[in-house]
Amino acid sequence: MNKRKCFLTGRDFINWALDDDVQNAKEALNFVKFAELKECDVVHSVWWKALFNIPMCELNGKRIICQITNDPYQNMLLPDFRRMLKLVNCWIAPSKQAFNRLAEFGILSTVVPAGYDSGNFYHLPKNDRRIKDIFNKWNIPTNKYLIGSFQRDTEGRDLVSPKLLKGPDILAEILNKVYETNENIHVVLAGPRRFWIRKKLNECGIPFTFIGKAIDEDDISLNTLPHSKINLLYNLINLYIVSSRSEGGPKSLLEASATKCKIISSNVGLSEDVLDKRCIYNHPLEAVGSILKDITSGYLNDTIDHNFKKIQKHSSFNRRAKYKEVYDRIDQYKPFNDSAFNSKETKQSSSSKIIVFFKKMNKKLRFNKRRKNKIGLFHTFHKPPWGGGNQFMIALRKYLIRFGNKVTENKVDNNTRAIILNSIHFDLEKLKNIKTKYKNIRVIHRIDGPIQLIRGKDAELDKKCFEINLRIADVTIFQSFWCCKKSKELGFNPVNPYIILNSVDQEIFYPPKKHYSLKNRKVKLVSSSWSDNTRKGFRCYKWLDENLDWGKFEYTFVGRASIKFDNIKYISPQSSKRLAEILREQDIFIMASQNDPCSNAVLEALSCGLPVVYLNQGGHPEIVQNGGLGFKTHEEIPIILDKIIDNYDFFRNLIQAIPIKETVKKYLAIIEGD
Repeated sequence: MNKRKCFLTGRDFINWALDDDVQNAKEALNFVKFAELKECDVVHSVWWKALFNIPMCELNGKRIICQITNDPYQNMLLPDFRRMLKLVNCWIAPSKQAFNRLAEFGILSTVVPAGYDSGNFYHLPKNDRRIKDIFNKWNIPTNKYLIGSFQRDTEGRDLVSPKLLKGPDILAEILNKVYETNENIHVVLAGPRRFWIRKKLNECGIPFTFIGKAIDEDDISLNTLPHSKINLLYNLINLYIVSSRSEGGPKSLLEASATKCKIISSNVGLSEDVLDKRCIYNHPLEAVGSILKDITSGYLNDTIDHNFKKIQKHSSFNRRAKYKEVYDRIDQYKPFNDSAFNSKETKQSSSSKIIVFFKKMNKKLRFNKRRKNKIGLFHTFHKPPWGGGNQFMIALRKYLIRFGNKVTENKVDNNTRAIILNSIHFDLEKLKNIKTKYKNIRVIHRIDGPIQLIRGKDAELDKKCFEINLRIADVTIFQSFWCCKKSKELGFNPVNPYIILNSVDQEIFYPPKKHYSLKNRKVKLVSSSWSDNTRKGFRCYKWLDENLDWGKFEYTFVGRASIKFDNIKYISPQSSKRLAEILREQDIFIMASQNDPCSNAVLEALSCGLPVVYLNQGGHPEIVQNGGLGFKTHEEIPIILDKIIDNYDFFRNLIQAIPIKETVKKYLAIIEGD
């Protein structure tokens, strides 16, 4: 039987993760014949962006396999990734998490466990001469608990900004909190672009050793270490920490486990496939507790063998069988036909490349070089105070104009590039026959809800909303992944769905210049809501009104309330400016609304620097992340409040407010089309 001819691509030629992926795939694909692009019948890429480097005409007639590298949730926010959905026949997911997240968007994939370099990552005894040499060469203390981190943490574009998806700020807060309690730690850093974390550890006074040469310029080629040396470092340290907010892997989960190095990780990527449950933390504060217990009592010792056994599924032998299943059914897929892309692109010559389009598009979408559009906003605007959706649309209008676009309200003409519909909160009569009258207009439908889950009624409004969506929308924008998932569970099929979290106007909602200590005073709690629907959390607020320790707290509620308070101070609805001033005077925000897709009140509180205690459902966990803690029952709230108070700066420092500028850029990228 003739072997498949496969063109394997996706390297980035810096001896980093993508280069590893190519090598690992090559080892597992021993049943194919590797060939040049012109000779192959299958193109196999370990990175979807690498496909932009291939002349499109040379992809014609070939089946295309592509591995998912990053978290699918993050990929689905990118218009260029959405273009790849038209190109790729078969997606390879490296984890169950990636598989499930792709499935949420109706994207079929096959799980082939991520691979690692088993020849270079293995366990060594602590008395190995090579490990002793590293201790001596770098003067690493032998009597300290050594914590390692070997992944880059700085954005490549400026070498200053932390790469937030990798969570260097989370790592710094974890280390700082551990060091406050137990100074018997020493951090071992390695790898390129560690500028941010090195500076932060110096500021915190946390002792560390950087295995590399500290220079001010980009050190990607200088400080990228070979696997053999990274292997020695895993064997040298006591614990490795993964602090990422989002991951496709990371490879460190496999590498640390292969070397029998203890590891803890946020719940990302491969973590649940590989790690013992004790090694996975859902909040950085849990990580602090695990580390302190391991230092004093070896809490993680029993997880080593579990993790080591789990990674055997990631060997070349086991991955080969999974890949074989993919290739055995490859003929079921239609070969690529460039008509999936628009006609302008298909007319490119054989020497032109998709990457030319990609670069032009990126340039076009830059903040200050974006082309001016005429954009129609279809929403019934109200002067604040009003609901969260109205507040977002006001902020969206302001920044669309600031970015140089002409914005109209509830109007459309032949010069309108796109319209943005806000759910069903506009005059539907004005949109009759819009697709026949304005054939080139791009219709973007912003959907919250599902309304029936928020209100506990009005299912007919959801039905009406998705009828509009199906009839005229080109793109659907959901406010959270929860919102999208629940809509699909109810049987709705949104057109071309994207997820873009809402944001608020940071010129109004911003943190105070100074925050005063919580010691020797009452802690100030606050909640807010425009709606007085009971499901906005009023049963919870009433319970708090009756049960909180009022010698310890004071509590303010701003907005419309369906109940009367005895101890909570009530303030009627306020303008955005005044609400922001009130929020900046408080310490902790409490949000108890049920099935809230993307609470504007929570976003306002976070932007004002307040940690959030939230009902653990709806979109709350997505937008609060590490800037607060969730509860399931009212009775948990006092305990959670004590935890946040005891670690107040820890929570405040981990708040990630979504910049309105970034949100609007995403809307504009979608307006340009995918």
